[in-house]
Amino acid sequence: MDTLIQLQDGPATTPAKLQKYFTRILQAERSGQEFCVNLHDIFRIGYARKDNAVKALRKGYLEDVDYQVVRNLAENSQGGRPEEIYLLTLSCAEHLAVRANREVFEIYRQCRQAIQQLITTPTLPDFTDPAAMARIWASDFETKRAQQQQIEQITLRAEASHQANLQLMQKADKQKAEMDLLNQKIESQAKAVEAIAFLTDSQETYTLEEAAKIAGIGRATMMKALREKGILLKSSGLPAAAFRECFDVKRDIYTDPFSKTDHPKMKILITAVKGMALLKRLFG
Repeated sequence: MDTLIQLQDGPATTPAKLQKYFTRILQAERSGQEFCVNLHDIFRIGYARKDNAVKALRKGYLEDVDYQVVRNLAENSQGGRPEEIYLLTLSCAEHLAVRANREVFEIYRQCRQAIQQLITTPTLPDFTDPAAMARIWASDFETKRAQQQQIEQITLRAEASHQANLQLMQKADKQKAEMDLLNQKIESQAKAVEAIAFLTDSQETYTLEEAAKIAGIGRATMMKALREKGILLKSSGLPAAAFRECFDVKRDIYTDPFSKTDHPKMKILITAVKGMALLKRLFG
């Protein structure tokens, strides 16, 4: 069974079908006419629909230079407007249907000479010796058969090369996608680790006034709630044992402005990470 070849803008096809299309092009070349290739016979080489091929033809080529439009005035069997027949020059046909697909053109390039020789009818010399004539005919037959085998071998090699290239491209694309995904994952994890390290090692603290302002509440409201919930002890105002990691208690000195004497004082600070997280849970 022939391996399928996926055309760029057409359905999947086989080397045998491509040979049929190529033969039509080369047979048309031998007609000697300038506009020798009927678009209807070859559009499937590169296009899924004939109207797509017509659009490409009208957009990229010149009428009466590269192609001619012949309108069939006979009654359309399905009704509607008369059918338009697009006749192309050989070079236009090659560029439009064959060269537009690199893989197909590679097969066409390799097969062209062999196919052209295959469809050329040899001129038989005027032998008077029947045995010599028979040998010439037998030689021609063997030559044609060898050429046909050569075409098949070339087509199979070109097809195998095409399939191998497709598999390599697909494998490379898959590896690139996996590498991109891995890089994204590594970058995301690095940011998370960096954030965790920063929060864990952070020694930043806020005064009660600063913390209340950040939390969007008044200082008095915050202190009342902390005492009512047992986070700060009512007797001393110091943090309860279960919440000590949320606060930083520092010893400070308070100077009486009247007596000018110093008195010890405990200064309560709220930690930037756990302390502010506690306030967020309490006050939203």
